[in-house]
Amino acid sequence: KEKQKDNRLVFSVGKQKVGYAECISKVKKKAFGLEGKVYFAALDWERLSTLALDAPKSLKDLPKFPGTRRDIALLVDRSTSFSELQQLIGSMPKSPIQSVGLFDVYEGKGLPEGKISYALNLWLQSEEKTLTDQEIESWIEKVIQLVKKQLGAELRQ
Repeated sequence: KEKQKDNRLVFSVGKQKVGYAECISKVKKKAFGLEGKVYFAALDWERLSTLALDAPKSLKDLPKFPGTRRDIALLVDRSTSFSELQQLIGSMPKSPIQSVGLFDVYEGKGLPEGKISYALNLWLQSEEKTLTDQEIESWIEKVIQLVKKQLGAELRQ
């Protein structure tokens, strides 16, 4: 994504422009009887599909063992980004944590000054066996201890 002078947001894949989004002008909104902020987006589906077809592909066997999702909310310094958390958790050796997602960000009333809360979902899955509840909870505890030690994070209750 890149923002242009005319307030249009341009979507690109590599150096190829594949679409744009913009806020509809007052004149156009009036012509269609629309109120409030209205946005418009256009995508070049032909170019997108060509890029998708030309992209390198790889296949992977479906997992043999089930995975599970666990959610945690962490209180960190406002200067800490989600990507820092994601990279730190992803760097854990021999971890069954397959992905770290963000589903809520909160800052403001009820939090200490200079703090932000990130609610994360962790997807855990082993390629060798079904993880037990005890193993899952052990890995979640390792995550909490790691972010506490490295970033001064706290588990938000």
